[in-house]
Amino acid sequence: MIVRNCTHEAEIKRLLALGHWPQAAPADLCEHAEACRSCADQILVSQAFRKARGASMAQAQLPSAGVIWWRAQLRKRNAAVERINRPIIVAQILAFAATLCLAGLFVYTELRQGIPWKSWLASAAQSSAFDWKALWPSGATGWFKPEMNAVSLTIGLVLLAIMGGVVYFFASEKE
Repeated sequence: MIVRNCTHEAEIKRLLALGHWPQAAPADLCEHAEACRSCADQILVSQAFRKARGASMAQAQLPSAGVIWWRAQLRKRNAAVERINRPIIVAQILAFAATLCLAGLFVYTELRQGIPWKSWLASAAQSSAFDWKALWPSGATGWFKPEMNAVSLTIGLVLLAIMGGVVYFFASEKE
């Protein structure tokens, strides 16, 4: 197949691009377009694309300027909230990591000591009235007792978990 360009193709292309076909076209150019297959195809395709473009432009509905402005402000505000929340998230991750480290330390120390608090829990479960003095060995005196490590560490972990939950609640609360 041999493709030959028509000598009037550039003129017709210019008139189609400006949207002046066939109103501003000379009569001899209109007669040529009817006779020339290449020019007729170009006109047909160009007018079909122009019609489709017009239909799609009619369907496109842009929101009002106020809505666009409101959405831009909302995006700006959300970006600022994300930027502010980053340190809070880092603090939450660090608190969680610290809790895991303390729990690991607790397990490690208890395994090294032979887990003496298991016997305390067993004796507490057997008696109806729990005797707190039975927790301390007879030789321990004063406020600090060596066996209190497990109890104080457990209480500390529970308090840390509760405080972590409270901090998380207030940090993640939405307005």
